[in-house]
Amino acid sequence: MKNLYFCILFLLFFHSITPLFAQKIKLNRANKAQEVLFEDFVYESEIKTVLLYPFYNSNFDLLRPAVLGLEQSAPMILEFDDVGRPFSNYYVKIYHCNSNWEKSNLGDIQFLNDYNEFPIQGYNYSINTYQGYIHYKYILPKLKLPGNYLLIVSRDANWDSPAITKKFMVYENQVFINSNVKFTNIVSQRTKAQQVDFTINHSQLDLPNPQDVYVVVRQNQRWDNAIKGLPPLYIKRDESSLDYQYFDGENNFWGGNEFRPLDLRSTRFARTQVMAIENKNGKGFEMQLDIDRSRGTELYTQIIDINGKFLIDRYETGNGSVESDYVSTNFRLDVPAKEGENIYIVGAFNNYAKNESSLMQYNVDKKYFESKQMLKQGYYNYLYVSENPNSKQTDYVSLESTFSNTENLYEIFVYYRPPGTFYDLLIGYKSINYPQ
Repeated sequence: MKNLYFCILFLLFFHSITPLFAQKIKLNRANKAQEVLFEDFVYESEIKTVLLYPFYNSNFDLLRPAVLGLEQSAPMILEFDDVGRPFSNYYVKIYHCNSNWEKSNLGDIQFLNDYNEFPIQGYNYSINTYQGYIHYKYILPKLKLPGNYLLIVSRDANWDSPAITKKFMVYENQVFINSNVKFTNIVSQRTKAQQVDFTINHSQLDLPNPQDVYVVVRQNQRWDNAIKGLPPLYIKRDESSLDYQYFDGENNFWGGNEFRPLDLRSTRFARTQVMAIENKNGKGFEMQLDIDRSRGTELYTQIIDINGKFLIDRYETGNGSVESDYVSTNFRLDVPAKEGENIYIVGAFNNYAKNESSLMQYNVDKKYFESKQMLKQGYYNYLYVSENPNSKQTDYVSLESTFSNTENLYEIFVYYRPPGTFYDLLIGYKSINYPQ
């Protein structure tokens, strides 16, 4: 009996700490381990144009971060297309995650009011498009706790075979964030970088240990260059505040450049960046784009962009969700090839992923890089980045340049782990448009 008692204690302890060390959950698909990635990821090539956004019934909803207040006054909407396949029964599951995007040890009933398996019942077939697809739409359920969440979509509730994973956040402002985005304090980077200064006032929340607070700052809704785990520079207990106004660049971002625009909304008229439109023998449209060039040595030019995001729309009908076609889009970049350098085209449309799909190929005969992307009609922003394949060091500046007066969106996330628990809550959130 004594041995059984200790075995039970060990199993309970192991169960409680396992999520803290598991960044991925391995599942079995056809006797093969399949990893559920705790990131924005599409697992099947037929799944395209995944959108997750709060719906306020405005024209800019698709540009908003996937972030909601705990009162959830607006619903969170998921949309995606399944291209070229018959109807499928898709289901949604939700995980509560810690600040570092590991699955927390909370049970479903602690953050959900319903059984954690939701069918996606909203769908429509594409209308008058060369490329047929089914457009799926789902309203997420309300959640009971603030924090990070991972949404998982699978076909026929087969959780061994995920189709989509998507991050979103729910916050409850229990602290006050006072922020200021400005030119960096580092003199050598004065014209190139931006500094995110902020303080956290926790007078309404007792924080016995400030080390239990975890802060994340991100730029333009990107996770690839987010600053994570900033410790406070000063802890002012008499003022109940934490100060994150650094002097050594720890809270600095490259300002970057305004994103490159691309307008694919029409298949009749060539719009921004489109040089020619070709109907491929009644099999679909191909867009030949103007040749891009490096902006690494150019001066700053103000361009109204959408901070790397994209909007789905068809100019002729205005009903982009089911009437926008998928068009073959040919990107070209006129820069010399360098040994030990890969060039990628990135944006929110591909989650800034540097992979085979976003890798540009060098055309030896034409002496430029090219990439063919199948994109749904709409308005897009994009950038070019380079990477050393050996060191995996990404260069965001050489091809695009960087300026301290570039317009950017910043977000500050404040997480807290209550004493005696093994999960993190999102207790503060603020977004800042720079320049304001």
